[in-house]
Amino acid sequence: MKSGKDKKTVKKWKLFIGLMILFLSGVLCGAVGAGLYAKHAFSEIMAGRQSTARHMIMKKLTRDLNLTTAQQVGIEKIIEGVQADLLVIRKKYQPEVETVISRGIGAMKGELQPEQQRKLDAVYEQAKRRWMSGRGLPPKLESNRDS
Repeated sequence: MKSGKDKKTVKKWKLFIGLMILFLSGVLCGAVGAGLYAKHAFSEIMAGRQSTARHMIMKKLTRDLNLTTAQQVGIEKIIEGVQADLLVIRKKYQPEVETVISRGIGAMKGELQPEQQRKLDAVYEQAKRRWMSGRGLPPKLESNRDS
């Protein structure tokens, strides 16, 4: 039969283990949530959604530089202009970017099995749709399927 001291020790360990499980599940949930948020924010920026990028830039500048309301208005207009200029540049150089990416996809296919090549095509098509949506660019890329 267990003594009272043994029972107290077991209860303390159960409590400790329960609290550790609770703490670790909280850490895990926080990490997953933060990861999903970061992935979403990054994909929004990479997809060229200017309002998302502008919002994140303004939030950081406002916080880091302690901007006044008037400064925020002026700086946001500047950022909008910069984004418009970048869109023009992006449109101008998009054909060259497409050529480089297509060449890279073709080279990758040389290293892959036929099924992997089909999967790469699907991944590439999905990425193209994501990249082109929100940029004002037509999704005119064609996968390099001659490998």
